[in-house]
Amino acid sequence: MSWEKTGKFEDIIHWPSAMEVEKHVYTLGLAGEKFFRELMENGKIVAGRCKKCNKLYLPPRGFCDNCFEPIDEFVDVGLKGKVKTYTVVRVGMDNKLLDKPIVIAFIEFPNVVGGIIHFLNAKPEDVKIGMEVEAVIKPREERKGNIFDIRYFKPVG
Repeated sequence: MSWEKTGKFEDIIHWPSAMEVEKHVYTLGLAGEKFFRELMENGKIVAGRCKKCNKLYLPPRGFCDNCFEPIDEFVDVGLKGKVKTYTVVRVGMDNKLLDKPIVIAFIEFPNVVGGIIHFLNAKPEDVKIGMEVEAVIKPREERKGNIFDIRYFKPVG
């Protein structure tokens, strides 16, 4: 079979039902585990810090993109960041108009390479690039060690 466009629907490989993704295991790695453990246990957002060039990476990674040094130090970057970019979702997965639009934003943190993509609890017309936001963390007893331990980000002020 060629990867070229065929123009015929019946030539496209597809799955008639759900793929069995639960059979596959994805490990977080040491840096990812540290990030989610800190979020779950302490309600903190941490970045990995390269000891050689002092760059901070979020999400943390095992090696520095700049100098390839191993990263084994993690720094609390706080819960406040700024909206770098965002999108407004108005139509659901069922192709129906949502009752209330959902704002999803890329949040950057001071002096950090990267950031977090998450929900922003704000009206679309109030969102601005560069606006300061703060993570709202679930209570400790509700946290499960995943990105949804952050309920959402909210505007500051």
